[in-house]
Formats: sequence, structure tokens, C-alpha cells
Amino acid sequence: MIKPISNSNLENTFPLEGIYNALILFIESNIHNFPSFLNEAALEYKKEPILIAKEGIVQEDDITIPFGRFFRNLNSDYDFEPQSKTPETNATADIGIIAKKFSKHRVICFVEAKRLPTPITEGRQETEYVYYANSTKQGGIERFKTGKHAGKEKLNFSIMLGYIQEENAIYWHNKINGWIDGQIKASETTKKLIWSKKDKLSQDAIYRNKIVSKFHSSHVKVSKECIDLIHYWIKL
Repeated sequence: MIKPISNSNLENTFPLEGIYNALILFIESNIHNFPSFLNEAALEYKKEPILIAKEGIVQEDDITIPFGRFFRNLNSDYDFEPQSKTPETNATADIGIIAKKFSKHRVICFVEAKRLPTPITEGRQETEYVYYANSTKQGGIERFKTGKHAGKEKLNFSIMLGYIQEENAIYWHNKINGWIDGQIKASETTKKLIWSKKDKLSQDAIYRNKIVSKFHSSHVKVSKECIDLIHYWIKL
């Protein structure tokens, strides 16, 4: 079960734990159909090539924008808001989910998406799902630990998406946990951002799907508050 948002002025008036669990059920009942929707989008784009790069749907946004559209088309109870900001930091996450039964305006869950592998172009690093080394930029998990996404205290649950375009979930599970092991060791001396074994991803023992893999991780923010992440990795 997912815990409700902490430090919320509204948590005593609405059962956020139930909202989160309903959201997870909604996502998991439909997410395996997303690759077919994405293929439909690719066929449509081919009819109007000005809408997309010559190499086809390969950029992260070319996948994430249809992802949000896919879920918005399914259910009006949720709004998958693209390029959603955390008011506390003004940082933009790929998607902010609004549960309209809770609030028509307030994001209760942020979604950060990454391609696996990360395309190595200028200014990017292969470890981007987790962290950036020696850079002012931050990786996906790193952004939640620092509070850049979801705030330093307010939200204690969010989602990460992994678009698997090479290898498989087993490979990326080992790879990403290896990167986290490296951060655990590094943080023993640098103390800039503390990492521990709790930051590592564990595979969901119940969820079973041939297209989507599900993982859990738990992280201590710089504010000492905790945030739980669910990771959905989609084989594309």
C-alpha cells in the first residue's frame, strides 16, 4: 500500500492512500497496451513528416508525449499533464498526474521518463537514469532525492518510466543497481548526497507482464523526508 502525502493541508480531508492505489491499478491495467498506441502514432507521423525527425520516434519526448496522451484518452478521472512543474523548485518533470477526485489543480504524482540506454550525445551521460557525475545537471532518481522533483517535503510518491530500447529488464536492473552501488561508495567520502542500499531497485514479486516490468525503490531526500518510487520499464 502507498502512504499518503505527508505535510499536506488536505490529507485529513481526503484519503490519498486510496487515490494512489486507484492510480496504480489504472496504470497497470492499461500500460501494456501503450506500445501498440505508440506504433499507431508512428504511422500517423509518417503521413506528416514535418512533425517528427527523419529517424522516426526515437527522442524521449516522442515517446513520453504519446504516453500521456494514451492515458488521457482512457479515463477522465486523471490528467497526465506534460512538462509539469514542482512549484517549490520551478523544475519541470516529464508528466504531472492530477487525480481530479482529489484536486483539479494539484499534482499528486510526478513522472520522470528515461530511455534505456541513454543516447550519448553532447552533455549527456549513460548513468542519467540515476545521476549525473561532475555536472550541474541531475539524473532521474537524483532529482527526487534532492527534491527538485516532487519538492523537498511535500510529495512522498512518484513514478519513473524506463523505455527499454536495447537489452532487457534483467540487464538494466543489474546495471542501474550497479550505478547506485557506485554512488553509495562515493557518498561515503563526498557527503554531497547520501545514497544507501535502500536506494536500490527491487523487482515487484507479484506484478507479471511480458511487456512491462515493475520495480520499487525508496529514497531519503535531502530534507530527511522519504519518497517511494515505482519504476515501470516498457519494452519498445
